[in-house]
Amino acid sequence: EGGAPYTLEFEILSHGTGPIRVHGRTGSVRAFHPGEIHRHTLDTSGEWTRVTIPLTTQPPLTGLRISPTDAPGKTRLRNIRLKDNQGSIIHEWFTP
Repeated sequence: EGGAPYTLEFEILSHGTGPIRVHGRTGSVRAFHPGEIHRHTLDTSGEWTRVTIPLTTQPPLTGLRISPTDAPGKTRLRNIRLKDNQGSIIHEWFTP
């Protein structure tokens, strides 16, 4: 209990460098909150890397945008999971 209301987990394979930005959206507002930008420097080793980001967006979270990098290069995401503060999966995308 406690801590951030949500945790975002995913695996990323990137050949570009730069920060990952994650934006949250709440309620019926269509815009993403600029204050919900989380930076994680990419590993360009050519291997899949697991990223875990605590999200401080207060419930209810109604939208999520992941911007992997704005640098040149190919980036792939997989096994994207949004979890609550108890560790339960709320939603998952691109999971085989």
